[in-house]
Amino acid sequence: MRANAAICCKPGKFTTSGILKLSIFLISFFISVSSFAQRTYNQVSQIDFIVQETDSLSIKSQKTFHLNKFVGVDRPYKETWHYTERKGKVAVFEIRYMLDLTEYIEVYYLDGNRLILSEEYETSYSTEEEQLRWGGIFYFVNNNITQVATLGRRKSYSRNWDFESEILSRFQKRFSELKRHIW
Repeated sequence: MRANAAICCKPGKFTTSGILKLSIFLISFFISVSSFAQRTYNQVSQIDFIVQETDSLSIKSQKTFHLNKFVGVDRPYKETWHYTERKGKVAVFEIRYMLDLTEYIEVYYLDGNRLILSEEYETSYSTEEEQLRWGGIFYFVNNNITQVATLGRRKSYSRNWDFESEILSRFQKRFSELKRHIW
């Protein structure tokens, strides 16, 4: 048995003005999609440029301090903080710490006081070889994620994971903590 076609048109129903309207609509649609993609590409390129400049500056002027913390009341661990300032403002900061046999790394790049790029990594040392268990890079424009790249699967990962608010919340907490210890 033959199925009916999904799109059915009667002969002669397409007029020149109808085809013209459809063509204009499709052209407008593709132009708007491509301009959105171009804008995102430009934003990411600008962030990458700022990150490269900041990394070059970090090689010359990175500062480090350590914080001793506890998980619960009886499991101490040490956080190592690295940060770099540009024109009196923090340009990048990184936190590293080990819990059990897993190293956690958080990196935050700023433009002014706004987050523009966040990187997170979990590396396991429980076997003879180190293994990157999870990693993520998140580009931000005006506190909105514009591009994401992840590798592996995070324990807290789920389809409903609101990583944008989680990262922004963690950034605010960590940035406040940094400011308390350096100013």
